[in-house]
Amino acid sequence: MKHRETQARKTYVDAQRAVIQACEDLREAEMFLDSFERGERSAVGGAAARAASAGGIANTHASNLRESAVGGAAAEYLA
Repeated sequence: MKHRETQARKTYVDAQRAVIQACEDLREAEMFLDSFERGERSAVGGAAARAASAGGIANTHASNLRESAVGGAAAEYLA
């Protein structure tokens, strides 16, 4: 009878350790995924910022061209 109790306690302790290890593995995997997702968001945010910046540069250039064209036409009209 004592042997069965000892074996049951050992099984219990082994199962408890396995659960603790599984929780540690899960936490580690969650931290890895969080860091990966932050990196993805950062990359997407950086690409969006670059696209917005390029769009702003293109808009500024187009605006400058319009002002030059209007300014040039006004200068010719006034001359």
